[in-house]
Amino acid sequence: MQRVLIVGAGQGGSALLETLLKTNTIQIIAIADLDLEAPGMVEAKKNGIETTTDWKEYIKDDIDIIIETTGSSAVLKELIEKKPEHAVIVPSSMAYVISELMSEKQQLIQILKEQTYKHDRIFNATNDGMIFINMDEEVVLFNRSAAKMVGCSQKDAIGRHIREVIPNTKLPDILRSREPEFNQKQFLNQQIQIVTTRLPIIDDAGRMLGALSIFKDITDAVELAEEVTNLKEVRTMLEAIIQSSDEAISVVDEQGKGILIN
Repeated sequence: MQRVLIVGAGQGGSALLETLLKTNTIQIIAIADLDLEAPGMVEAKKNGIETTTDWKEYIKDDIDIIIETTGSSAVLKELIEKKPEHAVIVPSSMAYVISELMSEKQQLIQILKEQTYKHDRIFNATNDGMIFINMDEEVVLFNRSAAKMVGCSQKDAIGRHIREVIPNTKLPDILRSREPEFNQKQFLNQQIQIVTTRLPIIDDAGRMLGALSIFKDITDAVELAEEVTNLKEVRTMLEAIIQSSDEAISVVDEQGKGILIN
């Protein structure tokens, strides 16, 4: 971790301090300014960073970087003369550029976090199971619906080979064929039957990135269809029996209206 001394606590120094506080690779040893009420001095005190009116107190061998934000050529010249041999001086002009770049980086990171959060919410909100594997056939994405149907938590599934999670999966075949498969029936286990669509994921340059499976649990629908089929068969059989009887048979509803006569 780089040990840093900031000389100058005006608006520039304060902005730079705020940016550097968000990084994990820099330790701010102290900030120096003649004005104890300068914005950077106040901010430093809030964050438990030492403040001083004399930067010479901190010109030691353990300082790696000295950032000058006063804009004074005289201060910069004196810093260059008194700094430890290995220490690097960053003048105010360069410090401003670094501050702007780091600020833009933090903004981009925040935007990325927000976008990732939104995508994650959508990914996990759908009732369809969704699994994405990379070219090594390892699970990269595994949403909550998939976890519920497969019976394996997201934490346990991600990073594992897909066949360790779903032994009879055909998703790796898509990596080799590069062809999509639509509405394919499959049993996840003895109790759960799904219908799945498997898609190759290819970038604009034609490179294969992995394969995606989107699937629904159709167990209840299949069982209901079987029950309906059975009821139809029973009704057909009963009608055949009634129609073949030598007896005259008629059936009416509760209002006396005829609904069946042989």
